Amino acid sequence: MGENPARVMGRLGFVLFQRLLWVALLTGLALGACASDDECNDELVDGVCQKRCDDTLCTNGAHCVNNACSAPCTTQTDCAARRYCVGVQLDEKTAGKFCVCLGAVVDGECRQKECDEAACPKDWRCLENACSAPCKSHADCPLGTSCLLAAFTDADGGVTQGTYCAPSGSGQDTPCTGDSECDQARGWRCVTGRCRVACATHRDCGAVGSCTGAGQDGAGNPLRWCEPDDKPRGKGQYGTPCPSGNECDEPGGFACYGTGAGDLDAYCTRGGCASDADCPLGLECDLTRSGRPPCQDACGLAGVPGNQRCVPADQIGPGREFSCGPLSLVRNLCVVREFCSECETAADCMGKPNQVCARDIGGKKICTVLCDPDINSCPWGNAGVCDVWDSELGVPTCAHRFGSCRGTGKSCEPCIDESDCGSNGLCISSNFTHERYCIDLGAGCDACTDDSTCTGNGCPLTPGGLAMTCYGGIDSREPLYRKCVGANVNENPLVSPQGGCWPAQ
Repeated sequence: MGENPARVMGRLGFVLFQRLLWVALLTGLALGACASDDECNDELVDGVCQKRCDDTLCTNGAHCVNNACSAPCTTQTDCAARRYCVGVQLDEKTAGKFCVCLGAVVDGECRQKECDEAACPKDWRCLENACSAPCKSHADCPLGTSCLLAAFTDADGGVTQGTYCAPSGSGQDTPCTGDSECDQARGWRCVTGRCRVACATHRDCGAVGSCTGAGQDGAGNPLRWCEPDDKPRGKGQYGTPCPSGNECDEPGGFACYGTGAGDLDAYCTRGGCASDADCPLGLECDLTRSGRPPCQDACGLAGVPGNQRCVPADQIGPGREFSCGPLSLVRNLCVVREFCSECETAADCMGKPNQVCARDIGGKKICTVLCDPDINSCPWGNAGVCDVWDSELGVPTCAHRFGSCRGTGKSCEPCIDESDCGSNGLCISSNFTHERYCIDLGAGCDACTDDSTCTGNGCPLTPGGLAMTCYGGIDSREPLYRKCVGANVNENPLVSPQGGCWPAQ
C-alpha cells in the first residue's frame, strides 16, 4: 500500500484537484475525490455541487486538501471533529501535516465514507465507520472524539480490547440549551449557550487550553470552563503527565519536571523562559537545577559526552538556556505556581487545586490556601502561619512566618527558586513538609567529632531560633561538606529527624 501515491496539487494558482492527496508521513491513505459532471460548473463532491477550494481564501496557514481548507497540525489533538493530522504532499517541493477529512467535505461538514481498516494508519481501528487512533486519555484525541474502551472480533474469532478515539458526535464547543446536549462523559457542560469543558484547575483542560472562563451553569451554580490559549499543549508539551520521565517533547524544548521516575504529579514543561509572561497561565518562570550533565567540561563539572541527555557547550552560558550553578547546571523552566509563588489574580494560582491569590503578612500577593487558625493546616509545616492577612478577601489564609516568602539568601531564609539564594547558594525543599529554604554554601561550620552531623559547631541560629545542623561529612569533595543544612524541627528523639527552619508553634 502506498507504492504509487497520487498527488494533490495545492499551491497558489492550482484550484482544481486532479488526484487524491499523498499521505507521506503515515501510510498512504486513499481519500475521496471529486468527479466532474456536466451539470456542475465547480466540483461535484459526494453527489453535491461544491465551490472549488482556493488556497488564497484559506487562512492561518491552511491549504486546500480534498477540496477543503485544511489547517496545519502537529498531532491529532490540533484537529477538529472527524479530521485527522496526516502528512500531505502539496506539490513537487512542498509537504506538511494538515487536518484532513478522510471522506468528502460537503457544506463544511466532513462526510465519512465506509471505513476500510486496511486503509487506516498502522494500529488504528474502524469505530463507528471512522478510522480511530489508539489513545491513553481523552487529551490524546481530537475534538468530537473520546478515548473509549472498544472490543474487536479478530479473524480467528478471538476478542481483543483497546482504547481508541471513538467519535462522540456533537457536544464539544457546539451550541446548546442544556447539559444533555453536551459531551458530559468528557467533562463538557452547557455554559452561556455553548458546550464547554468544566474545570477547577488549568491541568483539567489538557490540550483544550486554560481554565480561564468563569460564569454559571444552567442551574445557576458557579462554574469555570476551559478556553483556548496560545501555548503548545499537544502530546508531550505543557501539562502532559510524565510519570516515567520520558513522555515529553524534548526536541521541542520540553522537559519533565518532578522528583523522578514514578512521580505521578510530574508534568512536561518548557525551558528557556525569560519571564513569567513566557509561561502558560498558572505557571511561573523559575531558575531550577538541572539533572542533565554537560557534554564537555563546563562550570567546573565533568563532561559526559556519551550521555544521550548531555547539554552541548553552545547551550551553556550567560543568555543561553543553561547556565552555571554552584553544584550543577541550572535553567529557567515554567513550573506550576505553588504556595508562596507571587500572583496577581486567582487564575495565576489555578495550577494546583484549592489555591487562591491573597496578600501575605507583608502585603505581597501570593498563591496560598484557606486555613483554620485553630490548627496548623498550612503548607510548609511549621513555616506556615494562618490568619486574616488580606483584609479585602476577609478569610484566614496561610502565609510564611518569616514575613515574606523570599529572604536575602542566608541559610534557612525562605526561597522560591535558585535565584533567591545568590550565586553561591541552593534553594532546597524539605522531604517532609516541602518547606523551601536556602543553604548558603559560603557559610561553613566546624567538623563534627563523633558523627557526620551535629548541632551548632559554628552554624548560626535559624530565623525561627533553632540551632542549625552542621553536616561535617567524611569527604571534603562532598558538596555540603562542613555546611549548615537547616535544623531538625522534630524534638522527639524517638522519631526520625525532620529538616526545616522553624519550631513548632
